[in-house]
Amino acid sequence: MNRDEQLAQLREQLEQAKTVYDGAKRDYDRAVDLMRDLGKAHPDGSIRPATRAVTHALQDYKKALNDFNNFLLRNISPSLENPSTQE
Repeated sequence: MNRDEQLAQLREQLEQAKTVYDGAKRDYDRAVDLMRDLGKAHPDGSIRPATRAVTHALQDYKKALNDFNNFLLRNISPSLENPSTQE
């Protein structure tokens, strides 16, 4: 794979990770609003699943951003595996 192809793949991974993070962040914000409306003691007031999802999405986004930057700035070619297939 040449440099342009690697860059395109890294850019796509970065965009996908950002899209997932943005969605998880919206879900988290909704869960926080719901918790405030229902109260912490209400069974539907837990934000733990949303917190886990946004944390995981942020970690994936951070990795994609670091991989992209390292490739551009340091010419370091990361493993281009899809993070969602590593589970």
